[in-house]
Amino acid sequence: MADYYAGTWEDVKRLIGQSLSVGTGKADILTPAIIEKFMSDVDDEINSVLSQVYFVPLRKVKVGSDYVYPEPIPYIARVLTANSIIATYYKDISPNENIAVRQMYEKAYFLLNRLVNADPGQSGSNILKGQRLKNRTRFVSPSIAPSKPATPTSGPAGGVG
Repeated sequence: MADYYAGTWEDVKRLIGQSLSVGTGKADILTPAIIEKFMSDVDDEINSVLSQVYFVPLRKVKVGSDYVYPEPIPYIARVLTANSIIATYYKDISPNENIAVRQMYEKAYFLLNRLVNADPGQSGSNILKGQRLKNRTRFVSPSIAPSKPATPTSGPAGGVG
């Protein structure tokens, strides 16, 4: 069995069952192979976003006696996988979208973008524990970006204005 960020296919199926309020038995059409295909696609999507900042694929880190992917990656992967499955297989069910699922989806992308935009030198910044960061230094011409930020007395106007 492959190793996915979302955990097991049962975890995703449980989240789908909790997210859909369309009655029992609706998640029975999902086989492990179908769910794992979506999990693989979401892992590729997460890797493509995080590859800007981290070396991917991500590594598991030791938490207690277990090795797991760092938070919030499992949550993000489960929500994005569940959302993809719901959008594909349950689009004809009315209501085809519930507010809680949309909010979880938006929160997952917010967390993913927050990981990409995190500043490792900043205290309290959200970086993935145990993962290798890529060098984020980019060349900027000194004529474009001054070496010292402007102050009220040395600003572009030459003084306090």
